[in-house]
Order: sequence, then C-alpha cells, then structure tokens
Amino acid sequence: MRRVDSTLLVGLLYATLTQVGMAVLLLATLTQARAQLKFETVEQENDPSFCFAISIRQTDTSCTHTTPCILSFTAGQDLYMLHVGRSDTQLVWYSRDRKRVIAQGKGLRNGNLWRLLLVREPDSIRLLSNGEQLIKAAVKIPSGGAFKYALGCSHVSAEEIRYQPTEPVFFADDFTQGDDDLTSWDKTGQWALQGVDSPQPNPNLSANPFALCAIVSQQKSATALTGYWFWHSYAVQASVKVQGNATAGLIAYADGLKSYWLLTLEPQGNWRYNPQGLIRLTRVKDGRREVIAEKKMPIEYDQWYELRISVDGEIVKGWVDGIEAVRTSINVFPMGQAGLYAEGDGRVYFDDVIVAPLQQLLLATTRTKITEQYTHEDTMAEWATFFGSFTKDAQDPNLLWHQGAFFGNFELILWLSDKGRSKGSFTFYLCPMQLSGTHPIAIRFIRRSERPHQIANLRVGLPAPLPFSFNAPITVGGVNDVLISIEYGSQMLKSAKVSVNSIKDAPVRLLRLSNRLVVMLGNKVIASAEHPAIAYARFISYRSDGYEPEWNRCDLICSNLIDETFSIAPTRWRSTRGVWQVTARWPCSPGWAWFGGTQHRFPTLWSKGSFEGN
Repeated sequence: MRRVDSTLLVGLLYATLTQVGMAVLLLATLTQARAQLKFETVEQENDPSFCFAISIRQTDTSCTHTTPCILSFTAGQDLYMLHVGRSDTQLVWYSRDRKRVIAQGKGLRNGNLWRLLLVREPDSIRLLSNGEQLIKAAVKIPSGGAFKYALGCSHVSAEEIRYQPTEPVFFADDFTQGDDDLTSWDKTGQWALQGVDSPQPNPNLSANPFALCAIVSQQKSATALTGYWFWHSYAVQASVKVQGNATAGLIAYADGLKSYWLLTLEPQGNWRYNPQGLIRLTRVKDGRREVIAEKKMPIEYDQWYELRISVDGEIVKGWVDGIEAVRTSINVFPMGQAGLYAEGDGRVYFDDVIVAPLQQLLLATTRTKITEQYTHEDTMAEWATFFGSFTKDAQDPNLLWHQGAFFGNFELILWLSDKGRSKGSFTFYLCPMQLSGTHPIAIRFIRRSERPHQIANLRVGLPAPLPFSFNAPITVGGVNDVLISIEYGSQMLKSAKVSVNSIKDAPVRLLRLSNRLVVMLGNKVIASAEHPAIAYARFISYRSDGYEPEWNRCDLICSNLIDETFSIAPTRWRSTRGVWQVTARWPCSPGWAWFGGTQHRFPTLWSKGSFEGN
C-alpha cells in the first residue's frame, strides 16, 4: 500500500489583496507539506461575519491521519492555523518565526465523512463537525482579505462548499396578504390564510383580521418553514390559537424536516374553569423524536397564546405568554430554519410571527413594530401619538384633555426650548377629575429678565385647595440661573438652582410616586415634596398660549396603563364569554378594523395579567 502523508490538510486562507506576497512568505516558513498546499479561492474579500460549510470525505477508508485537516487564516502579517485532529483541535497563531496556541478543543469523531461548519463573527471563531462544536475561540481576526480552502491529500474530496455572509436574523410576518404572497414559507400539509370573520381574507379591507391556519387530521401533520441553513443565534415567537383536538408548535434550527427543535402547546380537556394543558420541548434528530422537557399549564382551546422558543448560549428555552416554561442545556451550536407546526385533529391559527435574536425580540416585539408603523399613518396619528391623544374641552376650546386615566405612578418627560421667544406660556394640569383645580400644584417656567414672562406651568388639580407650585424662571442667553421651587400655598417646600444650558440640554422629568412629587433634570433629582393629595391626580390636560414643548421629544409614561390597539392577536387577553374577533370597520376606510365580542348577551374579555394598587 502506498504511504500517505501523515497530515491531511484542508486550509482556509485570509489574505489582504495588498499583502499576498506576505501571505506566501508566511506559508513558506511553515513545513514543506503546508507550503505545497493548493488553495482554491472562495471569496476575494471576506466579510466580518459569515458561515462557511464544506464536507470532507475520505475516499480511502484504510487511511488514518492524526491531523485530518487544517484551516488557515492570514490577516496582515499574522497567520492563524486551525489544526483539526482526531485527538483535539487547536487554534495556533503564527507570526514569522513565532507561534502560540490560542485555544484548544475536541477532536473529530471516527468516520469517513466530516461536515465542517465555520462560523465567523467579528470577535469569535467557531468550528463544528457534523453538528458537534469542536472549538470556540474569542479572537478578532481582521476581515477583508481573500478567503481560500485547500485539500492536502489525494485520498479526500471536498463536497457541498458554501460561503454565506451573515448578519443578525430578523424576519416578521403578520399575514396581512393574499395566498399568493406566502412565497417565503415552504409548506407541507394543508394551510390557508383565513380571516377570523371570513374564510376568504382580503388584505385591503382591514388592518389585520386574519392569520395563517393549519388544518390537520390524525393521519397528517402540517409544517411551514422559512429562512436559511445559516440562520443562528435567534428566537422564534408567534401567536397561536388551537381549535379541536390539535396541537400547535414552533420549529427552530431545522435541517429540513428530519432534524429540528420543537416547542408544542397542547390543550387537554375543555373544562373552562379548570383548564389543563401541556408545554413540551422535543428534539427531533434524523427523524427520531425525544421529549426533552415538559410542563403542565392551564392551556385552553380557542384562546390566543404567545409562544416562543429561544437558544440563549447553551440553553434552549420555551416560553408561554412571556413566562419561561421549559428549558434544557445543549452542547451543540444549532443552525437552520424556523417554522410553524401543527398536528392532531382540528385547526391551529398562527399570527404575528417574528424571528430575531432574543434580546432584540424582547425589546422590539411585533406589537411594538406594528404600533410604530401605525403611529405614522395619517388617520392613526390623530390619537396614537402623545400630542394627538388630546381632545378639546367641551366648555373651553383652549383646554385639551388627554384621553385616558393615569393610575399609580407615572412620569412626564418634557423637553423645553424658548427658541428665542420673549413671551408665551404653557400650562400642564394634573387633576383628580376632568375639571382643573382652583388651587393646583403648578410647575412654572418664568423668564427672569427686566420683565418676567411666564413660559410654562404644570398644575395638579386636587380635591381641596392645596396651592402646590413648582417654579422655574428661565432667562435668555444664560443671563440668570434657573430657580426651581416646589411650593405649598405660600410655604416654600423645596428650591434649587440650575444653569440655563442644563435646561436646554436635558429633559425636565416630573414623577408622581404615590404621594410624592419629584422633579428631575435628566437623571438628577432637583426637588421633591410629599402630600397625601398628590396621589389623587388621574387626568392630564394642558393649555398653550403661544409656547409649546418639543412634542416629538416628549413622553408621558404610566406603568399601569394598557395601550392596546388590537392590531395583532390578543395574546394578553382571555375570552370567557362570547367570540372575540376582528371585523372590517367600513369599506370606505379599509385601514381600520373593530375588535369586538359577539354570540353572547354579555361578551367578556379579561386581561391575563393582574395589577396592584389603584
């Protein structure tokens, strides 16, 4: 038998185009066998983040190698070699005549076919073999050079070579579309777009009255996949509703339909006052199922739930309505498509699908995304923005009331700018009812020049005459400091001075914390006062006399206020009587829809969450 070189070499080379000569010089300093490698160019300029897949097949099964492959990166004057052996994997740094082992990991398993996957991020390198992670190293290798690979033995061949630039995954679908627009989904089984009030949805006749429905029987399941093989480090979230004896599920990190992670939601029993159900996390590998974790939960039929599956580091988690239900640890780095799953006998509705990194998904959910979309719609802007939420008082057209009651603690963030004005006033009222108090708590911004001008007031109306006040004289051009005071009648409770520029550079924040009124400039507390009557304020109004804040920068925040447009599936609500669904509002105004209850004398919808305090 002919002797085979003791090292089978597979190389991936990073080399900047301007330093090809240096790359050749560095390679020449290595062993003669490495210098004779034949490199094939995959990409002239590699990307900061990418995935590279290559299958290495050993054609002569009688050959044995202590180091079946080497991956090579050249960056400037440095060379990085990833030695992948049967006993271990090492990442080695070379620079002229110096070398250093940066990281060490596991070796290859026995066999004659290794599917290697390189995941390159700006600050790390990860190598997998047949789905098993061999090594992960925190190392920053400059991008921009040529990307190459090489085989170092005639007894191996390269197959299925793929190079893909990557970025954080983001995909969303609320199914406001026609059947012909579902091209981003690869479906098996019976699927249909259905309006909750019509089996034939028309995306032009409502905001979003429909979902993607899977129709299943005992004999067949239904799946719908989206995405690509290189998707990784993401979470899948969707709103789901089960009818009949069906089970709803989310698929994550799928390699076709043979290997994937599956999170299922299964109602069991239909007793409304004692609902039972099961949340199950399953690993499907090469077609074989293994239940990893499960938990009993009160899951009902015909109710909307928010289902989510995520991979956070080495932990797979399953969530229901934002609460973690199941988890397991893994020692692999999953990659692959995301999808929807249904089985059993009945119908499963899916809506508001979003695929994104977990932290991004938690911070910017589909609900936030769609609400922001409608904020910029002309008709919605009449009330969805902070300024547009106010309507005129019936008796005083110069007084505008916010349409909502604010319970518990709240915060007003107000950006003020005189914009060169010498006159004008602005008044905010916080009242126990929609009547401004005779002696309210007041926040005033007054210019102290030769002749004081009142620029802004913020008043809190109270049940009894309690003349609290907050004064902030503002000057032009920084002539004087800003004097801030909180007063109760003629009594000065608190006072402070700040510079004029600090008012312009930071927002004024007013916080109602139970019976305490706190005034802040940016993140710094300027003054605060306590009184039992402060907690009674519920309604907010304002009056403008030629001066207004910068509304696009102002916010009014209340922790116990539910802002629900019902533009997506009502996963935060539970229907106990009647049928609650979206219906078209008016054919002449197709951008709107009602969410209402029918088929019962007293349709009732409860919030799933509970609230403390007032």
